[in-house]
Amino acid sequence: MTDRATERFTLDAHAIQVHEPVAVPAGARSGGVLLLNGAGLRSSGWDGVIDELKSSRVVTVDRPPRRGGPRERLPSLAAEVAVLRRLLRALGRLRPPGHAPMVVVAHSMAAFQAEALARTAPEHVASVVLVDPSVEVAGTSGLHTLSAAAQWAAELALRASPVRALARRGLRAGLRAQTRHPYEIDADSWRRVWSGDRARLGAAAAEWLSYRGQVAELERLRARLAGPAPVRATVLEAPPYSGRPGQAVLRSAFADVDLRRVPGSRHLMMIDAVDEIIQAIRALAPPT
Repeated sequence: MTDRATERFTLDAHAIQVHEPVAVPAGARSGGVLLLNGAGLRSSGWDGVIDELKSSRVVTVDRPPRRGGPRERLPSLAAEVAVLRRLLRALGRLRPPGHAPMVVVAHSMAAFQAEALARTAPEHVASVVLVDPSVEVAGTSGLHTLSAAAQWAAELALRASPVRALARRGLRAGLRAQTRHPYEIDADSWRRVWSGDRARLGAAAAEWLSYRGQVAELERLRARLAGPAPVRATVLEAPPYSGRPGQAVLRSAFADVDLRRVPGSRHLMMIDAVDEIIQAIRALAPPT
């Protein structure tokens, strides 16, 4: 296994990890990979994928916990993408050749961030891999606003130990149902996802509750920047697959789309389908 050096820092309260290969085998690809977590998940869930990217710089991002309070807004797509743009610019300045475009790999709801980043900062994005992405057909997203007060009420409830315990059990059960290997959810890397403190559980709730709002933001961005994002994309879908309208949305989102179905996986493809994710990354990574 190639040795790694890992650097940790924060950017706008986001916890960043940069995994750098110490020695890259001759002829190996060394392009950078940015891994983006789905709603409520943490970067430790990507550990199996990171282990296979031995000769590449790999960057992970953990979104911050929430302090809670009636004035704290739900997460927004624009704010999260702004942090990612700052991160990629910083990597370019501080760690040459970090300025090279990266392969952006996004799971579930993070697909919105990947597309928005490819549209607003294509110079930083070599290609995109969407891992069982969330997809919404225009006009079907329903209500897309929730008051900060409603979210504050949820976070207030999480102050009670019985509510937190119930939330942890529910989250663990939900994660186990989304993989063909439910025992993995009790491993250390995944335990960090469902056994969080009040701030972490509140952050997960806030991300889920922001879903409709982020869909609406992405729809507005698509309307403003007409046409597809100017990058290639591979979409890996686990059953149940999106129907024709959803596939049309995915195919129109990027300049060149390879949509693949992975029948042997469930939603947590970073557990069930590591090989397929690695294959997609390597196929899209620019040569060095």
